[in-house]
Amino acid sequence: MAKRGKYGQGRVYQPTYKACDCKGECADPDHRKTVNKWYIQWYDNAGIQHRESTNAKTETEARKLLAVKLGQSIQGIGPVNGERSLRYGDIREDLLHDFRIRKLKSLETLSDGTETVKGLTKLDEFFGFTASDPGRKISTITKEEWEKEFIIGRRKEGVSDGTIANSAKLLRQMLNIAVDNKKLVAAPKITVPKAPPAREEFLTKEQFDRLLEYSDKKFNPVFKFLFYQGVRISETLGITWKQLDLKAGVYSPNEDENKTGNNEPKSLHAEVVIALKKIKPNGNYVFADVRSDGENLGKMIEGVFRNAMLELKYGKPTWTCSQCRATEDDRPAPKPEDKFAPRCPNSKCKNVPMIYKYVGPSPHCLRASCVVFYRESGKMSDREIMEITGHSSTKTFLGYSRTRQKSIKSKMDMANENRNQNQKEDAA
Repeated sequence: MAKRGKYGQGRVYQPTYKACDCKGECADPDHRKTVNKWYIQWYDNAGIQHRESTNAKTETEARKLLAVKLGQSIQGIGPVNGERSLRYGDIREDLLHDFRIRKLKSLETLSDGTETVKGLTKLDEFFGFTASDPGRKISTITKEEWEKEFIIGRRKEGVSDGTIANSAKLLRQMLNIAVDNKKLVAAPKITVPKAPPAREEFLTKEQFDRLLEYSDKKFNPVFKFLFYQGVRISETLGITWKQLDLKAGVYSPNEDENKTGNNEPKSLHAEVVIALKKIKPNGNYVFADVRSDGENLGKMIEGVFRNAMLELKYGKPTWTCSQCRATEDDRPAPKPEDKFAPRCPNSKCKNVPMIYKYVGPSPHCLRASCVVFYRESGKMSDREIMEITGHSSTKTFLGYSRTRQKSIKSKMDMANENRNQNQKEDAA
């Protein structure tokens, strides 16, 4: 039965249909049943009638949706032509186009020539997108399904909220672009889980020196550049001889290779200059010998680094939870015949399977190690260290900042001594 509001305010209703084809033979020839779905009906400013099915579970929810449509109608915002038939593939292509126009470095080209962004593959799977199928209609997206099927579903696969958030942010961006392009009136609400805090791993100067002893010596110049200059791996491996002035001890970043578009010349640490002077030029790239070992350079560096960490026992393979990062060292490694992974004991991570993997410092932690190294010197300000690492945001920079407990304790013990010294000077 129609649930009418005041004149001009539309209505919400559940359509009915004839339940049987009795042709007057049953006791109730007009017997009808009600559809479970709620529909809304309203008129726009031009007097055109619109009807839509909703995913509302109750009349109250349906009336809230109707109120939104009426509000849009008052503002002169009507349904966009083709909005109901808009598919995931349409807004996906608009996202990639936006990345191309803005020349975002997160846009990657695979070996087969297709373009992608980190977090996009799982969205493609969720919406049924393929090269020949544009996937689901955007109008079918519901907050409930997104949270239950995608967010919770991915958690049950043992995926961290940081990885899930990458996909969620992409989808939200797609929908906002669709609104900007007037393909949607309003973007459906997409829940984005909060990413976990940054890992605290870093290497002290003493630990870094041991790394140089245990790793393949060919990689030591790369590791030194990462540690003393705080540069990201991809940018480091792409450095050319033209960017270096070893006599002046200066390095000129390539603004197309770093996230902040920084191209201001930076000083090189003495240890880095010594290491680079020992390299015999072999082409344009400074680290050409390392680059020649394979195409996936990041994975190669990570493997060399990880092997050294395991040998030094700075890292270890163990069962870990992708959500709370709890570990279980006592549980044995999985066997090929094992079908189920243990569940995280933390009550907040209900039904989240633990994963057996390496836990410990990674090559990227050398960027945090660089910040610790210079901060503990006590001679450099944060702004000066940011000049070295290329951070443009203080908030992001502090995310890389770590402080050793030993350093904190030393400063705490010195507090009283410094105070007594100040009092003596004041009394003199």
